[in-house]
Amino acid sequence: MKLSKLLKVLIGVLTAWVVIGPLLLGGLWLLMFPFMMLSSQSYGDPGPLFFMLFGIFMFVAMLTMFMRWGMSIFYLTHVILNREGNDAARVLLGVGVFFLPVIAMPFYFFLYIWPEQPPAWALRKAPPEILSEAPAETAA
Repeated sequence: MKLSKLLKVLIGVLTAWVVIGPLLLGGLWLLMFPFMMLSSQSYGDPGPLFFMLFGIFMFVAMLTMFMRWGMSIFYLTHVILNREGNDAARVLLGVGVFFLPVIAMPFYFFLYIWPEQPPAWALRKAPPEILSEAPAETAA
């Protein structure tokens, strides 16, 4: 499956967001609480700044979730259609995209998508040719 350089860069950026996005969301979540305490007018009333940050957080979290689902669909499709790849690597990375996307997606990207030709160890081995002769017919 050959992809253009622009599409490879776009997939790389989206894959990086799948890895970095949850870390940024965690930082934004931790930032919301000091702003809630600083902007509160009275006890229990967080104020408008908190709700603005919470809205941004929820928007980015949902965008990240949908992006991760979309990237999972792309990677699983690419794993299935990648006939050049080693079967064991494809199966492991396909399962990894489902269970550990933060690790499997970047690994698959740098192994099969970014390079023009994947490394030799990651390619499917040609089946050995059977060079045995047909059994001679016995004259009876």
